[in-house]
Amino acid sequence: MVIDAIEVISKLFRIEPYNSPEIIEITSSLMENFFTDYIDCVMIAIAVARREDLVTEDSKILRRRKDLMEKYDLKIFSYQDLTG
Repeated sequence: MVIDAIEVISKLFRIEPYNSPEIIEITSSLMENFFTDYIDCVMIAIAVARREDLVTEDSKILRRRKDLMEKYDLKIFSYQDLTG
């Protein structure tokens, strides 16, 4: 069952490497200017580097979304933003 779930996820989602120079640079900038949580910074950096919108329920990220949009031209949405 777990293997089936992982196979479905791998087919539906694109797995992004987090160790490209661009993502490392953006992650470092985020850690210096916005957040201390490395994983949050990596997720944001991947969205910025790939020019993708970010959907999250992380309250720290949502509180800073205006700043992130201004600095990185990143659109950040909560689940509620998308549903209603």
